[in-house]
Amino acid sequence: MNPTQRREQILKILKSGDSPVSAGVLAGELNVSRQVIVGDIALLRAANQPITATPRGYLLESGEVRPGELLRTVACRHDREGIARELYAAVDNGCGGARRDCGTRRLRPDFRTASDFFAV
Repeated sequence: MNPTQRREQILKILKSGDSPVSAGVLAGELNVSRQVIVGDIALLRAANQPITATPRGYLLESGEVRPGELLRTVACRHDREGIARELYAAVDNGCGGARRDCGTRRLRPDFRTASDFFAV
């Protein structure tokens, strides 16, 4: 399998799953090292593939809203205290996967709690 085919296979695996897939699992399935997968993911992301890294592995964002899900975008501006209140409210209400730009800080999908946001 050449690198292009391997990257296509990575996308296929990520598209077929609904949960994160670790680099180790991808490496095992494709018979390469974990580092090769990390490099492939970087190349795929550079090619504008919507791949998100989480603590449990990689996800391919489909942009589609699943049945029962509600997708909303909220733009706002807060000081540090306001950000904390907003993030705690979001996480307390089940929005742990929110993505939010906050000046130079960013709430990434791999933050599981609002406290994780302030830990970086």
